[in-house]
Amino acid sequence: GIPTGDSVVSASTALSISPFWAGVTLISEAMATMPCKVWRTRDGGGRDWADQHPTNYALMKTNNGWMVPAVFKSLAQGCTLLSGNSVSEIVRNGRGQCAQLHPWLPKATMYGADDNDNPLYGVIPGTDLPNHLSRGYNSFQPEWFPHTEVLHIKGFSTDGYLGLAVLQQARSSLSLAKKIEIFGDKYYSMGRPAGFLTKEGRMGVPERDLLRQEWKELYEGVQNALSVGVLSNGLDWKQMGYSNQDAQFLENRAYSVLEVARWLRVPPMMLGDLSNSTEANIEQLMLYFIMYTLLPWMTRWEEEM
Repeated sequence: GIPTGDSVVSASTALSISPFWAGVTLISEAMATMPCKVWRTRDGGGRDWADQHPTNYALMKTNNGWMVPAVFKSLAQGCTLLSGNSVSEIVRNGRGQCAQLHPWLPKATMYGADDNDNPLYGVIPGTDLPNHLSRGYNSFQPEWFPHTEVLHIKGFSTDGYLGLAVLQQARSSLSLAKKIEIFGDKYYSMGRPAGFLTKEGRMGVPERDLLRQEWKELYEGVQNALSVGVLSNGLDWKQMGYSNQDAQFLENRAYSVLEVARWLRVPPMMLGDLSNSTEANIEQLMLYFIMYTLLPWMTRWEEEM
């Protein structure tokens, strides 16, 4: 996790923030639906779909014998969004063709370079599985692979070797969004009445309890909604409204959606914020999502393959 003040932002913490979850799953699942095929170029120009190529089977049927392509693509894209990088080992057949792709988890992936500054990728056996799975390896020595033997999808990079993680760059914004959620949970979990029955003078405990019980029986519940209330003996009703603090909390929640939309570069309406969406601009927002959110990722995938 990444410490920010008195809180730590990890992948699981960030994904518990609803706008961030919506954005990451939106992009990952959209990329999972994109067709990924192997094409064979013709000598005279044009191309044909190489449907019998082993790599095409890996991309269209199963990536590693048990993971379907949609799961592989959404996993790889999700890891890239969270950690900035996604690395998968290329398993080749006897002809040297890619037959399978084995994804590595970010926590198990190591990065380096050889004497010629070419990228190297290491994985520690047994740690490339989720925490609840294990192969029982006792060795913590990484196994290194040259860049020609892995598929590395990287995000925006400042050095060409590794992509920058949105999770790290947006740690302050995500930490603030999480703190707002925690504040709201504590604030509203304390509970507060809809209003108060007031009366001049002092009421004893038995009188207050009896009045409260009678009021609940007469006016609480859907079946008693809009019924006529009667106050007597100097009783008065004081309605509890929303305070400025409540309004500010709701504004901060809405601002968190805009912040996440900026970091993930998606239209806010695709994260559930329809405040600025109209029939006139909804189509343009969808085009924006395709051109400026998905197209750069599709280009990265295509060029890496």
